[in-house]
Amino acid sequence: MNQHDQSVVVALDCNFSSPLLKKKFQNQQDDTIPFSLNFQLIRELGEYQVCGGEETQFDCPNNVDISYNHNCILVSDSMNHRVQIFSLQNLKYLTSAIFPKMVENVLVERNGCGRSQDAILVSCDDYCVYKLDLLEILNSRLKLIWISGTANEFGDDDWDHFGCQIGMSLKYGKSRDENVIILCDPSKYRILFVHSINGEPFKEINFGPKTPTFNNGLLIEPCYALMLPNSERMIVNDCRCGRLFLIDDSSCQLLPHPFNQPRNKFRGLEIDESSNQLFIIEHFSCEIFVLSIDQNFTLISNLNAKCTNKKLQYPQGCCLNRKSGELIVCDQVNHQLSFFK
Repeated sequence: MNQHDQSVVVALDCNFSSPLLKKKFQNQQDDTIPFSLNFQLIRELGEYQVCGGEETQFDCPNNVDISYNHNCILVSDSMNHRVQIFSLQNLKYLTSAIFPKMVENVLVERNGCGRSQDAILVSCDDYCVYKLDLLEILNSRLKLIWISGTANEFGDDDWDHFGCQIGMSLKYGKSRDENVIILCDPSKYRILFVHSINGEPFKEINFGPKTPTFNNGLLIEPCYALMLPNSERMIVNDCRCGRLFLIDDSSCQLLPHPFNQPRNKFRGLEIDESSNQLFIIEHFSCEIFVLSIDQNFTLISNLNAKCTNKKLQYPQGCCLNRKSGELIVCDQVNHQLSFFK
């Protein structure tokens, strides 16, 4: 873990008004709204098939997340080496955080910098993960909390060297000191568990041919891993083909579903905790699978997103707006975000 403040530059739109910073969702009091499964396209963000670097343009948006404490939406604008931040209410551009290399993923850590003050976690193509104070970015003051990994070194299989295309999720503890980042490192066939408070890895699950954690003969390149609600199990997808796995400390189980096909490439995973449903985004066919977690991952819905948005191509990451019941999907080819309800 390193402390390199010079590695990240934050650019701010001078038109951004500070009162917006004080307008927050009362997320601990408001009820969440489950996704309706209607998949009605209601709005888009970004210019259709325009690959650019202006405020409302993207170049291969990879994934998206939401800060309810700070009322904003964050987009990993991969090829522009930045995270774009917009108002969650009206999608007005707020500011950008610029990074040294291509941005893979962005993740909001709720209350990661204190009560009602979020942090963001950003994985980049320089084989590092960055943790920053989101409020400081919005206030045009950079506060880099830590950098984990070794910059520009793919390195060996030790815990100080990450690979590329790192997917991230969080397991929340009783306090923010106990939060754990789950890092998927597909190029090294492993999942790393990292202390969020300091960026230090402390545990590994390995699916590679040399030192596998499970002696089941399964070679897995984990892309995303999500903890299931009220459980110590997590759902993991394979980068190479359409396979989903249910994993805990002692077992690795392949989910035997008909969509587990070699042609499928799952690139987005999201859980709707209000309905206990799992959303899976298929990269090539634009299909969105919805599974019931309560009913042993029974398939509830299988929709081709092109039915409601004929322009959609190669969807990637996704997230749910739990306050509005919207599903937000990144489209790498058209350089847009699609909002479904």
